[in-house]
Parts: sequence; structure tokens; C-alpha cells
Amino acid sequence: MFYSIKGKNNKIFLIKNGTKRQLNFFEKIRGFRINITGNNNIIEFNCDSKDIKDCSINIIGDSSRIEIGKSNHLHNLKIGIGSGNNQIVKIGNNSIIEGLSLYLWEENAKVIIGENALISSHVHIWATDGHSIIDKNTKKLINTEKKGVIIGNNCWLGQHAFLTKNTVLPEYTIVSAHSVVTGEFTKPNTVIAGTPAKIIKDNVEWRHVTPTEYLKAQNL
Repeated sequence: MFYSIKGKNNKIFLIKNGTKRQLNFFEKIRGFRINITGNNNIIEFNCDSKDIKDCSINIIGDSSRIEIGKSNHLHNLKIGIGSGNNQIVKIGNNSIIEGLSLYLWEENAKVIIGENALISSHVHIWATDGHSIIDKNTKKLINTEKKGVIIGNNCWLGQHAFLTKNTVLPEYTIVSAHSVVTGEFTKPNTVIAGTPAKIIKDNVEWRHVTPTEYLKAQNL
């Protein structure tokens, strides 16, 4: 895979069996294209990941950190970190990603994805807007970045879901396909849908098996 690391003091680490070591110049992470032009950035991979394909990381800013846990399936994961500094991306263990584009552009922006995430294809997360929206009378900035994007454990994001900055999802949230999520949710075990997304069903869980497989396992 293609690597281009032009900045200073950028480091890539592999974690295996609880031991972390820094990659040397000739080592690569299979399935990842990495381009870094900033300085003092850190990327950490859990190298127990088994199925990685067509993923990329592009970092322009300084002092950002990316942590990617072990996974059985990482396809089409695109991480873009713009000119802002001190930005954070964390993806928890046992995540399954089929197609996720993730962008951060402002100082201290962050995206935290918990463990056991299921992310379908063509999902977008924009942790920052990239442009300012200002109150015409007061000149006050309206679209501030406050909490980043926080996704709890065991969340399922459907195809073409779009998450904006300051989105917070508690555990076992299911985001329906084509939904636009714009705010903080606090109630776990829900289905949210729409533009903007709202809770349409609560007290739910989900499983990786198909409905037919689940019914057979339950003898229903």
C-alpha cells in the first residue's frame, strides 16, 4: 500500500498481544494507504484485524491521534484530518465497517466509536463543518463544535446515514438508512430515523444474524 509521510516526528504503532511497537520505515499496514504532511501525529493499529481492504488515512494537521482496534472487517474506511491540531479518532474493538468516510477539520475535534459497532456502506461522519455560520446581528458563531461525535458500544449505522458534529449516540442505537443525525441522544436501545433523526422505536436490541437465522435459533 502507498505511504507518504513528510512531516516530522510522526509515528505508527502496532499492538499485538498487549505489546506495542513502532513500525520501522519499511513496514506497512496491509489494506491502508497513509498520507501525513503534519507533525507529531500518532496512529495506533491493533494488528489482530483480519480483513482490511481499501482503507486510507490522510492527516494534514499536527498532534492528532488515531486509534483503530481489532476488527474482523474493515472495508472502505476513509479518515481525513484537516489543518486543525489535536484531533482524535478512536474506533473500538470488534467493529465491522463496510464503508465509512470520516472527516475532522477543527482544533480538538474528535470522533469516538465504541466497541462492537456495525457500520454499513456509504456512511458519513462530519465532526466539523469546515465553514462558519454567524448570527447576522450579534456576529456570534452559531455552529460551534462542542462534543465531537460520540458513538456508544453496539451501535448499528444503516446505509447512507449522515452524522454531523455534536452527535452523541448511546449504546444499542440503530440508525436507519439515509437518516441525518444532528444532535445528542441519551436513551439507549432505540431506533432513530429521519431528517433530522428522531426516535421511532425504543426498548430494542440487534444481532448480527439474519431474521430467519434468529427465528430458527429461537425455535420460533
